[in-house]
Amino acid sequence: MAPTLRLTKPATREAFLVNLDRGTVFAPTPERTFGLAQPLQGPAADQALTAARELAKAPQGPHAGAWTSDETFMSGGVVNSRELQAFDGGTGIPLARTALAKHLDFFDQGGAHGDRTPNGYITPRENFAGWKSLQNKTPVALVKAALSSLVFGNPKKGFAIDIERIAARRPKESTHIFDAEQLIDTAKLAEYRAAFDAAGGTLSTDKVLQLVKDKSHAGTVSQGQFRSLFELCEKLNGNKTVTGAQFEEFYEGSLLWDAKARFAAQVPAGH
Repeated sequence: MAPTLRLTKPATREAFLVNLDRGTVFAPTPERTFGLAQPLQGPAADQALTAARELAKAPQGPHAGAWTSDETFMSGGVVNSRELQAFDGGTGIPLARTALAKHLDFFDQGGAHGDRTPNGYITPRENFAGWKSLQNKTPVALVKAALSSLVFGNPKKGFAIDIERIAARRPKESTHIFDAEQLIDTAKLAEYRAAFDAAGGTLSTDKVLQLVKDKSHAGTVSQGQFRSLFELCEKLNGNKTVTGAQFEEFYEGSLLWDAKARFAAQVPAGH
């Protein structure tokens, strides 16, 4: 089954829901959610459908933060099966995933019986596979997966992690890079990027944390995300630094996917 995608057009702050299986496009409802309504028609719908089809053909799939070749549309990620069920049942779903949800969606590899549509849960097996793909040695990946599954997982569901429940813990006041609808505020993100550009494109992890503290009120969950960002960028860069591009990709949702592809390319054939 072809995926259903969230799409945004950052330059104009437009949002779309594209069902590739049916070839239909939905615009936000008056309540500013994606809900059952008449599919959108016209040039805007045609452009969104074309963009979604292009993104779906990408090697890693249409993950959050992936851009079309003309850099007009950005994927908000594949809509998971729980959200699809809510949408089909008449319940509105958010225009965009939170930053933490997009981060966790990387680990959600799909449902049972070969269905690769994300289902909103991270099983211990998926948890381990995700950490292992980010160049963690097997013992380290096992420990990370075990700890997060024990702390955040539901024992009644085999210690699977409910992404929506964890993402709901994200503080309302943080970096202000996202607006109330969880769409990226490009002007605010540009303020952060300007700080990187002024330093030649790269900042030490200490300076990134200070930058965030100066411009925001990051809470404990967000601080945890920064620790993950710093650890991953140290592997990518070979030192305790973060580039402006990596900072943007972290919030757009593509950093983990890009890192996975880069690490996979470093593995010799046959290993």
